[in-house]
Amino acid sequence: DPTYPAERLAHICTDSAPLAVIVHGGVPPGLRQGLGAVPVVDLAADAWRAHADEAPVVDGLCSAHLAYVIYTSGSTGVPKGVAIEHRNTVNFICWAREAFGAEQLRDTALSTSLNFDLAVFECFVPLAVGGTVHVVSNALALAGHEGLSLLNTVPSAAAALLQQQGIAPGVETVNLAGEALKQSLVEQLFACTGVQRVCNLYGPSETTTYSTWTCMERASGFVPHIGRPIANTSVYILDAKGRPAPIGVIGEIHIGGAGVARGYLNRERLSAERFLADPFGAAGSRMYRTGDVGRWRPDGQIEFLGRNDHQVKIRGFRIEPGEIEQRLLRQAGVREAVVLARDETGEGARLVAYVVGDALDPAALRGQLAAALPEHMVPAACVVLEKLPLTPNGKLDRHALPAPQSHSAGPGGYEPARGAVEEAMAALWADVLQVDRVGRNDNFFELGGHSLLAVRLISRVQQEMGVPLDLAALFERPVLKALVEALAPAPHGGLVLPPIEPVARDDALPLSFAQQRLWFLAQMGAASRAYHMPLALRLRGSLDRQALLRSLDRIVARHEALRTTIDVVEGQPVQRVMRADVGFALREHHLVAPEDVAPSEVEARLQELIADEFGAAFDLRHGPLVRGGLVVLGPRDHVLLVTMHHMVSDGWSTGVLLHELSALYGAFAEGREDPLPALPIQYADYAAWQR
Repeated sequence: DPTYPAERLAHICTDSAPLAVIVHGGVPPGLRQGLGAVPVVDLAADAWRAHADEAPVVDGLCSAHLAYVIYTSGSTGVPKGVAIEHRNTVNFICWAREAFGAEQLRDTALSTSLNFDLAVFECFVPLAVGGTVHVVSNALALAGHEGLSLLNTVPSAAAALLQQQGIAPGVETVNLAGEALKQSLVEQLFACTGVQRVCNLYGPSETTTYSTWTCMERASGFVPHIGRPIANTSVYILDAKGRPAPIGVIGEIHIGGAGVARGYLNRERLSAERFLADPFGAAGSRMYRTGDVGRWRPDGQIEFLGRNDHQVKIRGFRIEPGEIEQRLLRQAGVREAVVLARDETGEGARLVAYVVGDALDPAALRGQLAAALPEHMVPAACVVLEKLPLTPNGKLDRHALPAPQSHSAGPGGYEPARGAVEEAMAALWADVLQVDRVGRNDNFFELGGHSLLAVRLISRVQQEMGVPLDLAALFERPVLKALVEALAPAPHGGLVLPPIEPVARDDALPLSFAQQRLWFLAQMGAASRAYHMPLALRLRGSLDRQALLRSLDRIVARHEALRTTIDVVEGQPVQRVMRADVGFALREHHLVAPEDVAPSEVEARLQELIADEFGAAFDLRHGPLVRGGLVVLGPRDHVLLVTMHHMVSDGWSTGVLLHELSALYGAFAEGREDPLPALPIQYADYAAWQR
């Protein structure tokens, strides 16, 4: 990828030792220092045709030769190359062309960087069935791109496209991979586009792009799993001793079969750690230890539950924080460094770096990282600490690391915004980027912005300022004052939406359009557990039950939506809001096990409780549409379960609930009053405004 920093390109070129480099229109500047004496073939010139006989030849090419090496983030500070053989790729392509077929693949978008293995699907699978590949610069450039039948991308990019109504009407199939898939995104794709199928695919680069999949039709809706293995692939979920975990019990996902890569290029020790002998397969076969956690469902599908180490995914890219930490430790004055992903808003994780050292400048450190790492690996914020917090046994206490309080770092120093337009724009930047202040010299991307946040900002500018703004303008003028200077005034008579105002509560209130769709589905008998919004929190340490219950009651009193039921008046659904003192319905379950009971039995019972809690039906007419359970595993070990119906909640609501629960519990446990500001409007006000 020519946009990668020169140092990373040089490492890839040196490590892979290519026989030739193919370019079009000259060698990218960042690649020159790593080429050395490697021959360059420029397809834009004719000179190479005269030397075709001198081209490198591999004698006796067979299925065990390498097809490609793709580099992923490495915990030692340098990227590691995954070595994929022809037989791995051929198996994957043969499965994909049968699974999707020529009609779905006839016009496929290739929008992924070649350094991200989703591109293997996008490029070679449609070509294998005689389809057409439409090459675009990135997924966000697909907005309005006509003539596509299939889009293959990560969930965060699909969500950004939905925000700008960028999924063309002709797209029938959307493949999503690289990140956990949320129910709300699937529902939006079916509700707001002509998409007929949404496929959820899972697999690391080490097992050739995708290893499991499930396909959801418009009528079937969201299913919370990653499906079953693809052709000639085996998936094992194993416990800490390498034994198969029972159905419903959590374990580490291991993948065997035809997709398992040769290993890591030039990294024999690391290959031996991750690519293991497959005790369940044929003699000599191997399996890959993914580091992902999951469990088998009773229906034979696999439920993905996250990572078992500190590896994270940001916008679909798998990242080893250790690689970034090693880079930071090479910078002058840095003695200690920790990088982790934080999600303070519930709207997506971002990388935050914590450093200890002498005379450190956070902006300078980010700039040094940007010169060596891809954009998605540069932390959005850098926090300088006197020392890293430690647990009593001397280990790093990650939970005690403070949330970043970022502020402006423009080249001209901090200069406050001038005039109403700059001030409004600065306020939107601060909110979207989650920083405490923004000045007129600040750069959107240097403050932690990226393409997905850029789409969110554009949407906010258009909605709240009534000013047209496109994505290209922000990339061309990322400094606040320059962006404001380039803004065109809102056209006379153009669409400037009125503010949302509180409405009277005297009569029954209308439903929003989203609520009306859900109510209609309920009348058809289709409002199943797919429309439940579940949340499970493991609470370790002493628990103040009174503070917890008081916090939950306060959240219900604070948000009318959580006290809402759906009634029918003259054949039409309406909202009714219950009294503010109805409280939160919290049941307590005790799973404190005797010493002779195996932990796996307790875990299995816990999973049954969770499934029952999340799956129990809601009564839309009588409510409540939010409920919870507190599972007691021990004096200092609890699990809090909260289930909300989609009628009164969505994916972002979960982040709001977590934030408010944390703030309220902290205050009530210390004997303080409610610290949260009053809400100026409620969801019912939005529903009336939308109507």
